[in-house]
Amino acid sequence: MISLSLRFALVIVAFSPFASAQGVFTKAIEQARRVADKESFGGELNFPDGVARFFDLGLNEITAAPAPVFQTTAGFVKWSDKMRSEGKSEPAFVLTAKLNQLLADALPQVAQSVRAGVVKLKLDSSTDFKASPTALVDALRKVVSPGLKDQLRAGVAQAGEMASLPAAFDAFIAASGAKISDPKAALGLLVDQAVAQAIDHVFLQLAKQETAYRADPARATDKTVAGVFNTLK
Repeated sequence: MISLSLRFALVIVAFSPFASAQGVFTKAIEQARRVADKESFGGELNFPDGVARFFDLGLNEITAAPAPVFQTTAGFVKWSDKMRSEGKSEPAFVLTAKLNQLLADALPQVAQSVRAGVVKLKLDSSTDFKASPTALVDALRKVVSPGLKDQLRAGVAQAGEMASLPAAFDAFIAASGAKISDPKAALGLLVDQAVAQAIDHVFLQLAKQETAYRADPARATDKTVAGVFNTLK
């Protein structure tokens, strides 16, 4: 049912003596949308602000949720299984725990960098983001991806050092008997994997949220976010 205020706005525009028929229709639609937004979402809907709100809330949820498990390589699994069969599982257990912690420590750093990239998004029109169910997240990833891994590597490596990751890695190598020509470089690869996995996790979860809200904007508990996704339907 059309509200009284919306009906009043349409009537005023329609009876303007100075507007053409096409102009009446265009102005009526614009006014109707403004009134509908104000009534439904508690104020004029600002698309860029609503998108920023979506990302802010989404990143908060991701960092507050339990972190995923670090995905180890086939080689690591092979050596870990060998150590367990030989009764030397402790170093593998400790290193696995350190890697899981490293990934958990990387997530807030990724979220902070991604949040900073939201202001670089070009959000002039919601029409530009209707083609794909993950168009907003895809656009954000394109903006923040260049240099992101390099930007995060030092901070994540420092978190690993504070958590005694190098010592756990050295103990694992010594117990496994693995022949590694450059242990420092191998440790650096683990840090790079943690960074990459954290980035992938953040964008995957944001994409899931965007897809769900596009399908049903009412799933968004924030009125501004719900309003944004209503415009994208």
